[in-house]
Amino acid sequence: ATVGDDAALTLALEHGQVRLRRITTADLLAIADAPSPVRLVARVIESREGEVPPVDAWWERAASALEAADPLAHLELALRCPDCATAWSAPCDVVAFVWAALDEWATTTLREVHRLTQAYGWAERDILALSPARRRRYLELVGT
Repeated sequence: ATVGDDAALTLALEHGQVRLRRITTADLLAIADAPSPVRLVARVIESREGEVPPVDAWWERAASALEAADPLAHLELALRCPDCATAWSAPCDVVAFVWAALDEWATTTLREVHRLTQAYGWAERDILALSPARRRRYLELVGT
C-alpha cells in the first residue's frame, strides 16, 4: 500500500488495485445503524482499476493499510502503575470522552435551571442568559 500526497491510499490487489480515501466521522455515522468493517471500507473506495474482487475478500488488508497511513486514527494511551510499574495500553476514545463531558455539562445545566426555576420562578431563557459564575452565586443563595 502506498500513500500519495493527497492522503489517498492505493492498495495493490492480485489483478488490480483500489484507491481509498481516509475514513471520516461522516463515514462512521453513515454505518452507525449496522456497523461493519466491510461496509466502512466499501464507503472509502475512490476508484478501482483492473479486476478487483469483492470488498469482503480484502477488507482486512485495507483496514490495516488505512490504520498504518493514519496512525492518529487509533489512539492508545501508554499507562504504568505507579506502585508496581506494570505497563499496559488502553484505547482512547476521544468521541466518547467529549460526548460524556458534553452530557455532564448538559445535565448539570438542566439541574441548575430546574433549581433556579423552583426557587425564583424565572424563565429558562433568563436563567441561561446569566453567566455561569452568576448562576452559581444564585444557586449558593438557594442552598444548592
